[in-house]
Amino acid sequence: MAIDFSLPPDIVALRTKIREFIDKDVEPVATRLEKVDDRSQWGPEIIRLRKLAREKGLWLPHMPKEFGGMELGALGIATVSAECGRVPLSAFIINCQAPDEGNMHTLLHFATPAQKEKYLRPLCNGFVRSCFAMTEPEVAGSDPTGIQTFAVRQGDHWHINGHKWFISGARGAKFAILIACTDPDADPPQARNSAFIVDLPRSHLGLPPMVTSQATKEEADAVRWQWLADKLASLELNAEKVDAKLAAAEAKVGLWQFACVILGILLTALAVNVFVR
Repeated sequence: MAIDFSLPPDIVALRTKIREFIDKDVEPVATRLEKVDDRSQWGPEIIRLRKLAREKGLWLPHMPKEFGGMELGALGIATVSAECGRVPLSAFIINCQAPDEGNMHTLLHFATPAQKEKYLRPLCNGFVRSCFAMTEPEVAGSDPTGIQTFAVRQGDHWHINGHKWFISGARGAKFAILIACTDPDADPPQARNSAFIVDLPRSHLGLPPMVTSQATKEEADAVRWQWLADKLASLELNAEKVDAKLAAAEAKVGLWQFACVILGILLTALAVNVFVR
């Protein structure tokens, strides 16, 4: 019996809508901006397109309506992601770009109500950006079981020691989701780690000065290009003190568990890429 790879009508309609938006509104601007050396000219165009995306109902495909999203299922999210892959700027326009998308999922599933209001909602509104700090210079970044950054709880705080680099989206980010080892003897070894929210900027975050846009207010703060980030962005933590309430995935909720949430979306996206067009 043959497998039916056809998309349901609602997903086909979604694909048509997002494709038309990208082809008509996003791609011409992206093509033109690629030839503009003065990055300050990008801001107004990006903000205009983001407002247009919200007006068209193409904003946050991966988040629930409570946070202003489209509340799509895995197939819908994957379909939108596949279309965004045709024009790289598209994901940023509809606010589903990495690493913010993954961080939104993490906060949605594991953050406390207070953390969601302080970190997730501004991220969903497009007013701030975040970054993800896992890779370290001492070990292979692809293997989280070897993480050398350690966090030790002392009273109401966690004290973090370690060194992160190649931090995705570091420049201009208002906070980081940082992975540190909290239980070196855990079994399976993927459960050794926990995720922490680290407020930024910090003076020891190794980044050159930020290129800003001419836009104003909160929206302009979000237009601080993650793709301009120094790829060697690093963060050195020497007994860095983090409030215990800022452990986004503390104790029994380790890296391996919330990674499954992201992995499910990625696998669906890979499958959709086979037949989405």
